[in-house]
Parts: sequence; C-alpha cells; structure tokens
Amino acid sequence: MKLLLDYTLDGILGFQVITQFKEVHIFQGGEFTILPTSTPSQLNNLAFDGSTTVISAISDNDTISFHLDTGATGTEFYGNYFKRFKTRIINNGRLETVESGGVGGNIETQVYILPNVNFEIGGKKIELREIAG
Repeated sequence: MKLLLDYTLDGILGFQVITQFKEVHIFQGGEFTILPTSTPSQLNNLAFDGSTTVISAISDNDTISFHLDTGATGTEFYGNYFKRFKTRIINNGRLETVESGGVGGNIETQVYILPNVNFEIGGKKIELREIAG
C-alpha cells in the first residue's frame, strides 16, 4: 500500500472543532490553511448541516448539492439526482444490476452506469467516469 503523504497522526479533530473555523482553504497535496476571520468571496460551496458536509457543484448551469464524504472510496448519486436528470441518465446510461449489503444481508439493485458526468466545483472542472446514477 502506497501512502500519498508522509505524516504521523497526533489526534482527530471532530465536527465540533471544524465547524467553528471561520474559513478553511484546502489544497491539493494535503496542505490546508485556517483563517481566523472570513474573507469576502464569491465562492461559497462548502457548508455543514449538523455533522454532514455539503458541497455545491454546477452541472449544466444547474447548482446541485452533494454530501461530501472524505472517507468514501467511490461516488454514487441518489434518487433525487435520478429524478432531476432522469431523461439524460436513461438516454446515456447503461442499466446494470449491482449487489450491495451489510450486516442485514445483501440486495440486488438495478442502477444506470453513466459513462461520464461533468461538474464544476470551486471553479475547477471535474469529470467523473463510470458513475452509478
């Protein structure tokens, strides 16, 4: 297993600490800066709803919100996304059966796999490939 950063953990900061920060800048490579006060900006795309991290993205000139799960190993869209973009998903996706499960057992679900989805987050263009819609 290859580590991306050379570091040692000294603890965990929970949401009760993180949500009190006025402004945080997160950079590629793992660096981040915490500012003591907020600065005026047109970019407001990250919020906390209780302990849920919400991020705004732009897709086809439409602003949509997602739960940002920094521990997730994949990306998936929920039923609300399907309802909002149903025609595009059905026309561009391929229907597959996937199995998921946990302690309570496994279930098979039909999902559409999208070849790619384009977003803009924080002024950066992002292309996701092979995403379940």
